[in-house]
Amino acid sequence: MTADITLHPLTDAHLPGAHALSKQAGWPHRLEDWHFALTLSRGVVSMEGDRVTGTALCSDFGDRAAINLIIVDEALRGHGLGRRLMEAAMALAGDTPLYLTATSDGQPLYEKLGFVPTGAVLQYQGIMTAVPPVHSPGFRLAGPGELETLAAMDRDAIGADRTLALKEILKAGRILIGEAGFGAIRPFGRGKVIGPVVADDQPTALALIVALAEPGTFIRIDTMPETGLGEVLEQCGLDRVGIEARMARGPLPPEPVRFSRFAALSQALG
Repeated sequence: MTADITLHPLTDAHLPGAHALSKQAGWPHRLEDWHFALTLSRGVVSMEGDRVTGTALCSDFGDRAAINLIIVDEALRGHGLGRRLMEAAMALAGDTPLYLTATSDGQPLYEKLGFVPTGAVLQYQGIMTAVPPVHSPGFRLAGPGELETLAAMDRDAIGADRTLALKEILKAGRILIGEAGFGAIRPFGRGKVIGPVVADDQPTALALIVALAEPGTFIRIDTMPETGLGEVLEQCGLDRVGIEARMARGPLPPEPVRFSRFAALSQALG
């Protein structure tokens, strides 16, 4: 059924078709969100004639790479196209250790390709209606001159270099920074996404989230069970709408020295 489907490097010209696939899958991504992801990535696209039928991206973050935005047209699922796309995206990373966030449908394939579960991602969204009183320890709006400091904090927390991603967030959104960590907010999907949030403790992370949240704005936050933020986010009025598996292939990153990740850049990018 997929014999006439060919794989090609993903370019800006393919993004309207990729966006249509993500809408078919019920994902909230805007066309601008696809552009943001491709700015950080290389990718592959499957084509049936001039029709986009699948995508997979590889985002290179130095010592680690994220495989993400893996979509197959619903009419073509179950015929091996997802595996072809995954293998092509993985090849873009070479020997770099990989990670991804897996849906329950995709997890069996990823396990066959050598990925192992390492944790979970919890997706919260809604409008923050009950903001708790928090101490905000001297946050300020970060500028381009602080990109190196932001990247160093982030690298300590996740073991990867996401300088380019932080640079793009500084253009599209805003980042608050203090001595004890930083947090970012940018447009995404139905409203805005808060993340990454990197801090040396949970109270600082929560203070960053409260400082970033905009009254009346639909907010999405992707966090991890070990942060302990889930119950607090629910008390703030956000609903947990999903839980997905974190998976990795290859060596895991070293343990952080000081900072921890409390919210992901996005579910797809970690």
